[in-house]
Amino acid sequence: MTPPPALTDLKCRNCGAALSAGDISPQLGAARCGHCRSLFALPTSSPASIPRPEVPLPAAFKMETLGDTLVITRRWRNFSAWFLLFFLLFIEQQLERHLGSTDIPVAGEHGH
Repeated sequence: MTPPPALTDLKCRNCGAALSAGDISPQLGAARCGHCRSLFALPTSSPASIPRPEVPLPAAFKMETLGDTLVITRRWRNFSAWFLLFFLLFIEQQLERHLGSTDIPVAGEHGH
């Protein structure tokens, strides 16, 4: 593998403009072109050259690998979801009770 070019020698992959020091973020391993605003990853000599902290998975999420596929699921059945479900059913019932008793003509019907 060839060593990465010096950060000052980098050019935009989209438009070819020279990148300035302010366009490059070695901490993030990315650069943004000051001319066309394209964002791209910096070339590195090894993928592990940028240390990244381990980020814990939120409690409602589950991650598993099935063969070569990564599956991420989110548990949605919590107190808030059940409360909203019953609240909406209650509101729907109240609206139907209130609006269902009025005589609102339906388009196309003629009341004679």
